Amino acid sequence: MSGPISVGYLQPAPSRVRSERPEIRSGDRATTDMSVPDWHYLTDITVEWVLDIDLEGLTKDCGLTANACIGAMLAWRSERTNLRAGGPVVNVAAGHNTLTALLPGSDLGGAVSVEARIVLLETDSAAERLAPRRSGSPLWSESHRITLEGSGGRFPTTATDFASAGLPGGDAGMWYLEIADSDLGASVTQALRLHLNSTNTAVRAVLDNPTADSNLHILRFLRYETARQLLMVALRDEEFDDRADYGRGTLGDMLITLLRIYLPGRGIAQLRNDYTLNPAEVDAELLAVAWRDTP
Repeated sequence: MSGPISVGYLQPAPSRVRSERPEIRSGDRATTDMSVPDWHYLTDITVEWVLDIDLEGLTKDCGLTANACIGAMLAWRSERTNLRAGGPVVNVAAGHNTLTALLPGSDLGGAVSVEARIVLLETDSAAERLAPRRSGSPLWSESHRITLEGSGGRFPTTATDFASAGLPGGDAGMWYLEIADSDLGASVTQALRLHLNSTNTAVRAVLDNPTADSNLHILRFLRYETARQLLMVALRDEEFDDRADYGRGTLGDMLITLLRIYLPGRGIAQLRNDYTLNPAEVDAELLAVAWRDTP
């Protein structure tokens, strides 16, 4: 039986931090446990995690003074893509502290580990000899694993020089969804490819900094347009049946998941009828959901 690992400085007693169960939302839908049914890579995940912190006791246990600057944040890592990032760092206050993080759906897959961390932000010159000294020294952490279920397969996204590759739009083009195989049983990774024009100034900015506030309107429109084109595939393919089992990770499975996410409560038969009668109304509903689900 192994003993505790020493980090070389004082740490707080576990009772100093009371961790509530994190709240997980897929788009605008809250989940009841640590799994997200019917998740799709076009849907972002948001995490809100509340920590109740005995700040006075925590600083005392660590040998720090009341002037110590202590922060907290959420960090995440996707097991399938190995991509990782974190939410904003907040200054820890006595009592309730709410930590948040946005997990872009395009960066996720399989399962995601989310960790709440409390760290020392600045050196406390008046601290005890065995107190943590370095900025970023971890003081406390706890993690949860979120399982992403449903059609989580991601079709390849490629940055391409449209003019050189001869893709539609040339230099002015922004993105192009290539549907290489319309077989509903085909793998998503083989059937679809989203090309992003690396020489378009606006798209280049998104590729370089996808989380910048100035780029959110482009990501929102990209989300809507991609979902709209895939919805057209479902509407036009008379063989597509949202009650069928096409197998996980297939084009048919992805289309079923998209319908559940963006236009829930209507089967494909009713949706085809609605689109025939009033296509603009269906487009408006799709746009509203796509815009709302992107912060």
